Amino acid sequence: MSSPMALADGAAAPVAVTSYAQQPLKLVQEKASDGDGSAELELGLRYVFGSDGVVPLGVSWINKAALKGIPQAEHEMGSLYLMGIGVAQSNVMAVAWYRKAAIQGYAPSQTAMGYAYEEGAGVPQDADLARYWFDKAAAQGNGIAVESLEGGM
Repeated sequence: MSSPMALADGAAAPVAVTSYAQQPLKLVQEKASDGDGSAELELGLRYVFGSDGVVPLGVSWINKAALKGIPQAEHEMGSLYLMGIGVAQSNVMAVAWYRKAAIQGYAPSQTAMGYAYEEGAGVPQDADLARYWFDKAAAQGNGIAVESLEGGM
């Protein structure tokens, strides 16, 4: 896929921002162990994309946060499935997670849904649904969605 949903070989993973992004690892671990969803997401992101490379553990923490309905965590799970990082690659599972966050109004996931429908990745190709999701994200000022619409998707 040639969309922002996929990382090129060797490209750096996007940096997500959580309320624990600037906190020391020990505090994040404590808060995650106490069930704080934002800390679970942060810890998972650090494990998956950090220098330690503890991918399975990171996926587990991100999944815990996603199961709590945190849109950013749901989006991250979608991205992990899309790229096959720590899980079996599956466009269908990626779309399932993106949809959960998109329905909650998370613009990056709405954009991902637009690409999925535009390209027929994990869902049947459908230009009307692609435009629907791009419109939702663009209304929130998502630049990628705006570019997709202006480019005639």
